[in-house]
Amino acid sequence: MREIVIKQEKSALGGTLMYSLFSTIQRIDDFGEYESYGISITYEFNNTAETERVEDISTDFEFVERLFTIIADSEVYPVNLGEIVYDFLCGKTV
Repeated sequence: MREIVIKQEKSALGGTLMYSLFSTIQRIDDFGEYESYGISITYEFNNTAETERVEDISTDFEFVERLFTIIADSEVYPVNLGEIVYDFLCGKTV
């Protein structure tokens, strides 16, 4: 895994949110390897941390970067990451 973009900010609820756009090498039998991009969110509050990550969103960096910017600018919490990625992939407005 290679971290590409990291954004950290204070949460409106207290604590800290850290967003990460990363790349991973995926492998499909009979196809080979390819690089894809994912997003993770970590929320730290009172010495506890909650992390959610979605790998292999797309091989298109610009597509995942647009989604990453929307997520980081909207103060999304880890619990909502999967649903927001799904909606974005389905073409729904997030």
